[in-house]
Amino acid sequence: MQIKSKNDSMVIDYYPIMTPTKKLLDQHRLRVITFLGETINKEIISYSKMLAEKENLTKDESFRVSIEANLPPQLMTFKEVK
Repeated sequence: MQIKSKNDSMVIDYYPIMTPTKKLLDQHRLRVITFLGETINKEIISYSKMLAEKENLTKDESFRVSIEANLPPQLMTFKEVK
């Protein structure tokens, strides 16, 4: 799913997560926040938090859902990168 601000300056993408063994993690999403074309945050969040964010952001119409379908799964290992 992708959510955009009214003026398209901020974009929030929610990607499904896939493990190295090709298992999809249904209860988590990778949230990527982009502002003016520059990625400012990447975080793994729960599926329920994604739905709550969607409701909160779109209720006052300052944001809109631009892509409802799932974006391509992203490979994640849940290990800290050093």
